[in-house]
Amino acid sequence: RYVQDFPAELEAGKVLDECKTYFQALRDKQKAAGNPPWHPFESEDEWELAQWLMTSGISQKKRDDYLKLKAVRTV
Repeated sequence: RYVQDFPAELEAGKVLDECKTYFQALRDKQKAAGNPPWHPFESEDEWELAQWLMTSGISQKKRDDYLKLKAVRTV
């Protein structure tokens, strides 16, 4: 096994600056505007449905078919 020491004075891995991630900045903007975490959805229930549709593994065609159902469109 080959190991080579890195000189400490070169400060390998030193944190140069800190900044927020895109998601953190977006959430801060939502909070400042008084929007709930599920914004731009109408409600948390609507957001949960959208999240499930996107992460359930069903195809885009099946999602489209579901969203075209009369019972869903009137909710």
